[in-house]
Amino acid sequence: MGKTRQKKRKKHSRDIRFEITLDDGRVARLWRAEAQEYKDCIFSAGLVYDIEPDVVYLRLEKDGEEATTLFLRPDEAMALLYCLSGALWSLEMIERHGQ
Repeated sequence: MGKTRQKKRKKHSRDIRFEITLDDGRVARLWRAEAQEYKDCIFSAGLVYDIEPDVVYLRLEKDGEEATTLFLRPDEAMALLYCLSGALWSLEMIERHGQ
């Protein structure tokens, strides 16, 4: 995807900002709004600046692998939420009804 430079600030433990240089030379500035950490990976999301129309990001980091960062418009982010919630609802219904 590009080079990542991370700058941690001490204002708040969640106040993590970093930059990614894209293949076309543009520099995306990112601010992490939320993260979910697991044993060997971190899912995080936040705001991205300077690469409109993309204004949010989703980042998947797994130990020993290069991070995957998706830059999204608000409607694309909502589409991902919709698809994932549908999958989880389907799983719940299958488990509940024994199919």
